[in-house]
Amino acid sequence: MKKAVQFGAGNIGRGFLGQLFFQSKYEIVFIDIDERLISALNERGSYSLRVVNEHPQELVIRGVRAVNVSEVEKVVREMAGADIAATAVGTKALSQVAPLIARGMEERARRKVKAPLNLIIAENLLQAGKVLKGYIFESISGEYKTYVENHLGLIESVVSRMVPVVPEELKKKDPLLVMVEEYATLPVDKRAFKGEIPQIEGMVAHENLDAYEERKLFIHNCSHAI
Repeated sequence: MKKAVQFGAGNIGRGFLGQLFFQSKYEIVFIDIDERLISALNERGSYSLRVVNEHPQELVIRGVRAVNVSEVEKVVREMAGADIAATAVGTKALSQVAPLIARGMEERARRKVKAPLNLIIAENLLQAGKVLKGYIFESISGEYKTYVENHLGLIESVVSRMVPVVPEELKKKDPLLVMVEEYATLPVDKRAFKGEIPQIEGMVAHENLDAYEERKLFIHNCSHAI
């Protein structure tokens, strides 16, 4: 089974990317800092996703497990065997996960993995690919920089799915429950992929993602801020 490594098991990680990876038949390994969440995911191996619309439906996302971000060697091994990866950690945490991505790519180089690794960046940040690349290359050993340059695709995306707050009474019954809106399309930067673009349900590759990013940040996010 193909494996997706998802940095961040929060609302977007579980409530959006997790669904797309599951529907595309990937095993999902979440990397997170919340030990209670990690334990619950490993114990159950699944979580519930409630789609809120005129006709609510509940999905069960299966084939999941989780690793604590502090378990560096485990994270590195998961990255070394990943077919795709993604971040949904918040812009302030990108600099903290970048060294783990760097270590994982170095391990892939040592194992002589020929397949590239594409990493979807699901963050509200203009030029997120450039920013994350800078953080990663601060941690990459010189001998591996060429390998990483040629084998790591940093894919910017536009996340527009709404994830409502789960009411406390529901959270007490099921701490893993995520509520989401029906919209589940993920525009991504077609130009940034290394090798063949993977077939991910709901992911749409665009030549000019900048227009989608700016429209989302300055209209969608702006209206929320107001």
